[in-house]
Amino acid sequence: PTRATLMTGRNHNRECIYMANTAGISGSTNKTDFIAPEQFALPTTSYTIAKAVKATAANYSTAHFGKWHLGDFKPVAGGNKKWPVSHPGLAGYDHWYATERAVPTATPNCGCFSQSQCTKGHWLGRFHCTNYWMPSVDEKLSIASETERIPGDDSEWLVDKFEQWLQNHFGGPFLVTIWFHQTHKHFVATDEFRDKYPTHTSAQKDYFGSMEAMDKQIGRLKHILHKHNLLHNTLLSFTSDNGPEGKGLPPEGDPEEWPGSTGGLSGRKRSLLEGGIRVPGIIHWPATINQNLVTNYPAGTWDYLPTILDIIGKPTSHPKGWPIDGKSLLPVLRSGSEAAKRGKPIGWEYTTYEVSSVGRHFHQGDHEGAWLDDGHWKLWMKLEDKGMSMETFHILSASLFNILEDPSEKTDLSETYPDRLQKMKEAFTEW
Repeated sequence: PTRATLMTGRNHNRECIYMANTAGISGSTNKTDFIAPEQFALPTTSYTIAKAVKATAANYSTAHFGKWHLGDFKPVAGGNKKWPVSHPGLAGYDHWYATERAVPTATPNCGCFSQSQCTKGHWLGRFHCTNYWMPSVDEKLSIASETERIPGDDSEWLVDKFEQWLQNHFGGPFLVTIWFHQTHKHFVATDEFRDKYPTHTSAQKDYFGSMEAMDKQIGRLKHILHKHNLLHNTLLSFTSDNGPEGKGLPPEGDPEEWPGSTGGLSGRKRSLLEGGIRVPGIIHWPATINQNLVTNYPAGTWDYLPTILDIIGKPTSHPKGWPIDGKSLLPVLRSGSEAAKRGKPIGWEYTTYEVSSVGRHFHQGDHEGAWLDDGHWKLWMKLEDKGMSMETFHILSASLFNILEDPSEKTDLSETYPDRLQKMKEAFTEW
């Protein structure tokens, strides 16, 4: 879902992507007669950041490296020719080198060759064949898989690919997205980085080691841009798609599985509490941002597209009748003002569901909603579905938090501010 919001500037539900690893749905934008419920694709008609820069500034080049996770690149086994397909080339990218979904963070495609060649760390099971794909040089094929076994750290391999592309890039502006696999399962580190954590558990060595490996490559990315005299006026943005997986460290969690920390925030991945959705948002752009700044300005991945359009001087160039949920962050980046008001609420809805013969069926208890208004008042809700449609639900419970003063969401203020609670519930329902 997060990737869909980044690509389109819209809430992921507008693209019929309700969660990860879902399938085409009866009555959706991409009607299919698929067989197996595997993955639903980003519609090829979606207006994306790559399409936007090419449509509004013809001299822009676009490239994507890393995880895609917005659909299968080709119909899966057991599916058919109408299986919904999505890859970066269909979303506006000139060049791309990507995986359909998660791969190990070291020796990422080793399962396609020999298990004995896999760097497994604390993982005991077999690694599946998860490979990189790219446009095919064979005119008879649209895409082709990587034929070389990838050694070492996955993030280093991706930055290698970016550097090769940049060296062959004949000048001019560009938009590049690099979506690393760290620290998704299977997170595994090479010995170079595992050895830096001698007193930690095996899982922690892999988790922290793979994170440090990625951090090193982000530093290398900056060095590459500097070497080509591009660093000063290139906007470099880093963020994450969600909070940490699992239950965390002891005593609550299992250190052998998911060591990630929320820093005291409530909830984790798959939750709309702050621990599930509050992630780093770091922007480096020396030509415009000339001092270090930490801001509480509320923003999300849907803000990328309107921000990019604003930067290239085409803030209203999205297609007519195409609602944008995000808001340009350029005024904040230019002014550095922490007092800036967003002036536009932010809504979330997340659910898990199964696909049945008559449509989609939502699991009760796994449907959450959240609404952020005035920059710091947050409504968090448990929802219950009345039927097969996301539009027919009612609110089971609602909590109100002031996340500026209470980022860990420990104090429910719904009884203290009942009028605000009701207005926010009404606004969320209308949204």
